[in-house]
Amino acid sequence: MRPAFTRLAAMALLALPLAASAVEQRSLALAADTYIQRGSAIVYGAGTTFLVKRDFAATSGGTDRIGYLRFTTPAPTPTASAASLVLTITSYPGDTNGPFAFEVFGLPDAHPDEAFDSATFNFTAAANASTTAAGSFNPTGLVSLGVVSPAATTTPQTLTLSTTALRDFIAQNTNTHLTFAVLRQTPNTGLPSYFASREAASITQRPTLLIRLPDGSLPATATASSTLGTDTPALAVDDDFATRWTAAADTNSATTRSITLDLGASVSVNRFTFTVHQHGRTLRLERSTNNSTWTTITSGFRTGTDTSVNTTQTATTRYFQPVSARYLRLSSLGGVSGTSFSVREASAYLDPAAAPTLTRLASLSASVAALTSTASAEQIRRAVLDVALERAQAALNAFDFTVANQLLDDVQTTLAASA
Repeated sequence: MRPAFTRLAAMALLALPLAASAVEQRSLALAADTYIQRGSAIVYGAGTTFLVKRDFAATSGGTDRIGYLRFTTPAPTPTASAASLVLTITSYPGDTNGPFAFEVFGLPDAHPDEAFDSATFNFTAAANASTTAAGSFNPTGLVSLGVVSPAATTTPQTLTLSTTALRDFIAQNTNTHLTFAVLRQTPNTGLPSYFASREAASITQRPTLLIRLPDGSLPATATASSTLGTDTPALAVDDDFATRWTAAADTNSATTRSITLDLGASVSVNRFTFTVHQHGRTLRLERSTNNSTWTTITSGFRTGTDTSVNTTQTATTRYFQPVSARYLRLSSLGGVSGTSFSVREASAYLDPAAAPTLTRLASLSASVAALTSTASAEQIRRAVLDVALERAQAALNAFDFTVANQLLDDVQTTLAASA
């Protein structure tokens, strides 16, 4: 296979993670995570958990472990108004003396480990690793962003760091990497602390970075197919993530519920972002200029891999080619008896940052669709290219414009080579 086609075939098999209104809450999924262990050259970048451990209070020793997390953002966010780093600790939250405490550090721009590769990164390679400093970690050159501590329970629990230091660190970042180190402050030689990683089975347990930004969404009002109690449609466009619209309870698996945004006039739109209260529903997004004739934009997608409550308030975004619409309708295509479709915030945008990538995606999609695919080799090439285009769309929906364009570059190279 040609190099670009080979890389496409590999990347096409990778599941990309997926990510409202005077304030927009942007959800970033983890791009890489790992942990390093004192004195070890072993790479620990795979697995459903990453470990954090500290054996001694004032010295380096034993099997100290430090976690590393890297998120990617399509562009710097100097206007960030608030931020939260959300982690899930899955076991060993503390000992008989009480819960452990964990300090989070930010790796600033140009730090040598800011773009670490979880497939190669280890204690030997880490710039801040130390066999003499307390906890085997020298924080020189890093930014302390705050301390989190779990409750005294053995069940998995969410830890949320929401500090002005975190917000300011994100606002001052000037590239696409947002990288953090997690150090346990509390010593205990016997107990490591386990955190859910980006490979965790439950999407709601994976590390998530939430950034709130001044919003560029289009003004909208909302109506709905039904309402439960006082959770009216207006609460889905009120800039408040603590409120939500809730539909009447589903009566059976065929129940369909919907919420409709009215933009006031027909305008150009290329993005829809919303935050559900609970995952697990299959959805459809439609557009209309008159609120009676509807055209499907995208259908058959879900907001998560399970039916859990969206405790981290992770938003879902769908980018699409610019269309003219006054009304946008989000529908739940199937019911779950006794539960209700519920949306905390929903917004429509004409996002100029995505325009170049969307244009490339449309052009390359048309070129792939025009390929001859009668021979077996042609069919394989077409299938790989189609999946790569789907992955590029998924990356775009996750605000990872870098990966989206890398995939599109490979599609373009493969098309040129086969011309």
